[in-house]
Amino acid sequence: KRKFYPGSWPTRGNMAHNVWFWALGVVQRSCLEVLMAKLWKSEEGTVATSADLRRDPRLLALNVAVVLLVPIWRDFHFYSAHRFIHLRAIYKYVHSLHHRNTDPEPFSGMTMHPVEHLYYFSNVFIPSLYLNNLSPFVFSFCFFHLTMAPAAGHSGFEDHFG
Repeated sequence: KRKFYPGSWPTRGNMAHNVWFWALGVVQRSCLEVLMAKLWKSEEGTVATSADLRRDPRLLALNVAVVLLVPIWRDFHFYSAHRFIHLRAIYKYVHSLHHRNTDPEPFSGMTMHPVEHLYYFSNVFIPSLYLNNLSPFVFSFCFFHLTMAPAAGHSGFEDHFG
């Protein structure tokens, strides 16, 4: 009812283009998750298990605080990254792919050049690599937040409550 351009819907070609680049992001995201799982496996004692969280209230409070701060951290990182990729040379070869999209729809939010996906997904590593004893839930929640936010912001409707 409140679409940006009433009566305008993505074409099949545009959808295929968006789903292709979205899928490249999903593959990259999956590889990053595997990498993080291997890091956790090799660094015993740096990951909080559910038993650790039940045993130590301060550790639980730290994990809850980090989860609550994820949206703020994500917005700060996104703003900084987005300003960076708007530099002329980077924009021309990397970010312009995202802005060529004229039909907003949920897949268009993650329609990015693979280099941009790498920079965008780097957001999840800061808390997980630099703070010891975080639950893998923090990493997963940050990835979930990174994946869902662009879909809401690129749905084509102005009141998306993203």
